[in-house]
Amino acid sequence: MNQKALIIVQYFGKFPNYFPLFCQSAYNNRNLLDFLVVTDNNLNLEKYSNIKVVKTTFNKFKNRIQSKFEFKIALNQPYKLNDFKPAYGYILDEYISSEYTYWGFCDLDVIFGDMESYLSKVMGKYDKISNLGHFQLYRNTDEIKKLFMNIGNRKFQNYKKVFSNSANFSFDEQFGIGVISIDNDVLTAYPQHKKLIADITPSIKNFTVAHDYPNENNYFYYDKGKIYRVFEDRKREYIYIHLQKRNMEYNNEVGEKFYIVPNKFIFKDIDALSMYNSVGEDYIEYRQRKNKERCKKILNFSSLIHSIEFKLEVKRYFRKYEK
Repeated sequence: MNQKALIIVQYFGKFPNYFPLFCQSAYNNRNLLDFLVVTDNNLNLEKYSNIKVVKTTFNKFKNRIQSKFEFKIALNQPYKLNDFKPAYGYILDEYISSEYTYWGFCDLDVIFGDMESYLSKVMGKYDKISNLGHFQLYRNTDEIKKLFMNIGNRKFQNYKKVFSNSANFSFDEQFGIGVISIDNDVLTAYPQHKKLIADITPSIKNFTVAHDYPNENNYFYYDKGKIYRVFEDRKREYIYIHLQKRNMEYNNEVGEKFYIVPNKFIFKDIDALSMYNSVGEDYIEYRQRKNKERCKKILNFSSLIHSIEFKLEVKRYFRKYEK
């Protein structure tokens, strides 16, 4: 049986400025991956045969989700949708036809490399691929579509508590649906453990990759559908890079080769390491602004308590499952 996956992307509001690069990298994986973009943006993506658009408003999408559950959900702003991602196979079941052996979700702040080389080796062998919130695949079965309904003994793994609370629980991450998958013996592939994902740490100005060798003096480049990281005279290939909402300078150019340095995409041959001299105040100001926004979110007592519980839950997960 030929393997194919439908990846659902929901985004309301202004897209990352490098959205064309996301589309191009997604199109270069069209043999295995189709994409469904649910958004309120006006998009013309006809040249990308594997990307379809469902145009709707945030309120209509919220009403669709509410219609799937008997209890009242708390969904006051688009960012909260991250908690609902593991339920998209159930919520958007009508779009996931039998031609797809997998369905899943991803973020828009990613650039895909050669996903097909990895996925062709694991699709069909695993029920779930990855446990990171920026990319996951699930086998297209009724049982797996309802996996999120398996309630754990902690509220971070209880979809009813997560969906009915306006706080962010990161239910799409390791310590949410990831723990539920482990507790229910769902066979999962972990590409990050094989150091195939460049998950960029957002709190550091220069590129530092989680789950991988940290080094400030490194850069990435995209070349004919593949993504490479260059550091210490070495080169390593990744299946995608996750930029974690990093501000990036981009001139709307699309090509088969470009460099990715910590604050911009560059479409000409350069000494990429020299570009680090230009990464400075704009990024520092960005981090200061994000820190202020984070502080505002925890000003009230309940938010503060949730923030503390969240950090403890993350620590607990890594102590128990990531030994």
